[in-house]
Amino acid sequence: MDTDYMSRLFWNENFWLPVGTSWEDLEAPSSKDVYYPRAVDMCWTLLAGVFLLGFRYFYERLIIVPIGRYLGIREIQRKAAYNKHLEESYKNGTRLDDKQMIFLQKETSMSNLHIRNWMRIRKLQDAPTTMLKFRECSWHLLFYTSAFIYGLVVLWNKNWVWHTEECWKGWPHHPIGPDLYIYYLIELGFYWSLILSLLMDIKRKDFKVMIIHHIATIILLYMSWVLNFIRIGALTLFVHDIVDPYLAGAKMAKYCKKQAMCESIFGIFVIVWIISRLGIYPFWVLHSVYFEIHDHVAPFPSFTVFATLLFILQILHIVWTYMIGKIAIQKFTHGEIHQDVRSDTESEEEILDEPIVPPMNNHVTSDESPKVKRRMIGDHDHGNQS
Repeated sequence: MDTDYMSRLFWNENFWLPVGTSWEDLEAPSSKDVYYPRAVDMCWTLLAGVFLLGFRYFYERLIIVPIGRYLGIREIQRKAAYNKHLEESYKNGTRLDDKQMIFLQKETSMSNLHIRNWMRIRKLQDAPTTMLKFRECSWHLLFYTSAFIYGLVVLWNKNWVWHTEECWKGWPHHPIGPDLYIYYLIELGFYWSLILSLLMDIKRKDFKVMIIHHIATIILLYMSWVLNFIRIGALTLFVHDIVDPYLAGAKMAKYCKKQAMCESIFGIFVIVWIISRLGIYPFWVLHSVYFEIHDHVAPFPSFTVFATLLFILQILHIVWTYMIGKIAIQKFTHGEIHQDVRSDTESEEEILDEPIVPPMNNHVTSDESPKVKRRMIGDHDHGNQS
């Protein structure tokens, strides 16, 4: 099929623009030294995403891993010796009832306790290490803090930040400067890097929700760029970047076993989350999109899509607020925050908290040092004495 025809079909003005507006209206006048956003300029964002992935790799390897080791962050996984029957039972997710346990005892010549201990260590083998989670959070802390500071510097003196109706007055003739161009380039590059790194990071309960979030954010940023809705798009980015550093910081404190610090940062996170995601975003950004725009811009199909995606983000905020509430309830019911409810699998710490049975050398192996093995056996002996 003719590519020119497909291009014209995709960029149909009847969908993308209000009646009476053409793509020429979104082009910068040749007589002035001004710049209007062009879709082709955002092609650099994918390259920026690849660059951020590379930067993240070296940042974690050269800086964060040594810091994590200094702080005593665990990075070694226990490993269970291969056993065909136990491995099949584990992979199939077979429940270890009495009938299954008797079968495994006959096939492996192992006792009930040693079979359960093998399963425990095998489960630990698939759990993400604390170091891996520490590295992931350290990267999020660095980026979101940097993005927030840069956004604050860039947006502070913009009148449309404080008077959101200015986001629509005079549209589409809203020239932008290099500061906003860089802001969009880096933010879009970061979300591309998140998509590209999904296989690297920890799979959580809200994995599908995060996919929806990243894709919706990328589409929103591209649409706001193409339609020259840069002003409202920048406000959306800034509101989202405000809260994320606190979440990453709280998790890092938890992994460092600094419980008091974790809970203090988490308390700040909850307050900032409620103010930004349940207050500023719906009553500042969404209010402008759904109400203020209509006095200056006629409705059109692509704007409906744009506004709908912004509303979907608010739905996701409500879902995450529920999940955050579950963590807060842990503090009030158990006296401390025990886990990240976003984890898709049990964390290493949770598995380590299970009762320990000393492994037999012919059935279980591990990568830990003899000191760790002695600790495991010593804990078991202490339990027998009590």
